[in-house]
Amino acid sequence: MYLGLTDLARGFLSGGVSAGNHNALTNSKGGDHYYTRGDITDRGPCPGLNALANQGYLPRNGRNITLPQVEEALITTLHMDKALATAITNPLRSLLRKDGTFDLVLMRQHNVIEHDASFTRLDFREGDNYNFQPILFRKMLDDANGGPVTVSSLARTYVRRNKESRDAGAPALPWNLCASVSIAQFAKPQAFCFKNILQPTIMPILSNWNEEIKFLVPDDKFKTPSSISEVQTVIKDAAQHHEKVRVIGAMHSTTQCMVGNDITISMKNMAEILHVDEDNMTATVQAGVTIHQLCEYLKPRGYQPPVILEYGNFQIGAISGTQANDSSLSDSAQFASFVVGVKLIKADGEMMEISETQHAEHLHAIRSHYGLFGVVCEVTVRIWKTRHLEFSYEMTSLDAFSKDVIGNVDKLRNSYDQAFGLLFQADGKFMIQKRKFVDSDTKSPHPLTNNLEAKAINLYADLVLPLAKATGQLKLPAHQQEWLSTALVDLPLRALSHSTYIINPNDRAIPYRENQPHFDFFDWVFPEENWSAMANAWISLCNTFEAEKNFVLTLPCLVYFLKQDQNMLLSRSRGDDMMAIDPEYEDPTDPKWLEFRLAFSEVARKHGGIPHINKTRDGAIRWFAEACDQNALKMYLEQRKEFDPEGMFVNEFFATMFEGRM
Repeated sequence: MYLGLTDLARGFLSGGVSAGNHNALTNSKGGDHYYTRGDITDRGPCPGLNALANQGYLPRNGRNITLPQVEEALITTLHMDKALATAITNPLRSLLRKDGTFDLVLMRQHNVIEHDASFTRLDFREGDNYNFQPILFRKMLDDANGGPVTVSSLARTYVRRNKESRDAGAPALPWNLCASVSIAQFAKPQAFCFKNILQPTIMPILSNWNEEIKFLVPDDKFKTPSSISEVQTVIKDAAQHHEKVRVIGAMHSTTQCMVGNDITISMKNMAEILHVDEDNMTATVQAGVTIHQLCEYLKPRGYQPPVILEYGNFQIGAISGTQANDSSLSDSAQFASFVVGVKLIKADGEMMEISETQHAEHLHAIRSHYGLFGVVCEVTVRIWKTRHLEFSYEMTSLDAFSKDVIGNVDKLRNSYDQAFGLLFQADGKFMIQKRKFVDSDTKSPHPLTNNLEAKAINLYADLVLPLAKATGQLKLPAHQQEWLSTALVDLPLRALSHSTYIINPNDRAIPYRENQPHFDFFDWVFPEENWSAMANAWISLCNTFEAEKNFVLTLPCLVYFLKQDQNMLLSRSRGDDMMAIDPEYEDPTDPKWLEFRLAFSEVARKHGGIPHINKTRDGAIRWFAEACDQNALKMYLEQRKEFDPEGMFVNEFFATMFEGRM
């Protein structure tokens, strides 16, 4: 936390923050201040205030905190005098809402409270600048040379982190935030003699696809096995040293489900297609094979995967056990539902095969494995003979579609195999992409538009997203930004509505480039009967944020159709046919987007929404376990424990998600 010069002056000259709020001091004195780990999505980058919330000196949920509460907690727990407590509290004023409260998550805003060169957090430009990094903490302990952490050792940490930060390209601290530097220098100036001899170790930083989640992994903890036997060696060694293990895929997730503390395994060197069984209509691949790679292999042979996701970078080992989905009216929309077998390495280092004929009682759980059962090395998935898809479009409105959602979906289902929607916030228009399977020799009504689907995906990444980012960077008033967004973003998408074309589905698996514009999504699904009310609530929430916070969603909301699917224990459509409301935003770092997501989650819960474990940042970790099928979840966790009794594969994300249930 920053302590500015003006804050010090205010602290010594004032009598403290106002205690007029009736909730101001309710959590600091008395009560049972036992430790309970709080939900990490409700926490900010300040370890001190997070700890005070974890022990009940501040509201345990990290929300609606007042300045008097913070000041009193500092005085009570850290024995600060009034002046210093007030000085430390004053920087929080800029985060206050109209009612005089703030949430810990709002402290993630850069250069307000959160700052570069943190002892235990990454810098702002490195993406995840608010979550605790165990490796940085370990290096801070190393700075103490095996002894207790002291002012001197912290001074060494300060010098090291400052050098690392500047070497990584971080700018100098704003002038009004430099008091913390001065205080550190005056507190122990002799410690700075270490400056010229410190040689910080540079460790690789792994990041997800939009670079919002980054974490450090030491070279000796990052494993890239090329065989099952090498995976077994890694797991047995980890068990001997009581280390945790996580496996990463393409890291397309926007939640922290892939982040680990100890051993991280990449399957990139196990990326061979092993066998296509034409009699049983299956393909067996190593875990590192991508969906694009599989489609390219199957296409000339006249086959296709049943579910083809729009981004071809997904690795089969990862999506064999997640909620990764397309959109479908007639079949399952989730890739994992078509998995018929895996080979995985359990926590004891032994290989186990789960299939329709071996240990079949675990197959429904394995289709939701999330890396929590072991390291998946091989996957056998159902394949189909290639069925070409004909695309056409219908432009309607939310009002018209909402009058009879069930009836309108049934009409789509009677005539089409798949459907996908774009919902436009500005005017409530609803564009539905309708897809149906046709014979391979069916001629396209417009030959020049063949493969337009692939071109449309590139259009979205290469044109629409850059335009959305450009309009956002202009920082226009909300109504002007909305108008410009309609002209530059909505209209190119709506131009597709006049197209009809036929494609080979294998052509849809387009790999995204690393330099393509980064954006964020926030995927919730709802029972069809609840979708209309939720869609209108989303429009209302968008209007509120536009009016009160000058915040506009410049990208349309995605609408997926998920047929009821009981093939996976953690299927989001296990109990009903579902429809998604999946808002997208072009700037994942915008603090107003965080506020919107939190508000959206509260609305989504009231409408029976289920978040996506991989895609619903802040929402899944907090609400998925509550929202999913409870009997299925109980079965899932019981089976998971059989495979991994000591929790080797459980990271902090899943420990928090399933807290009290495991």
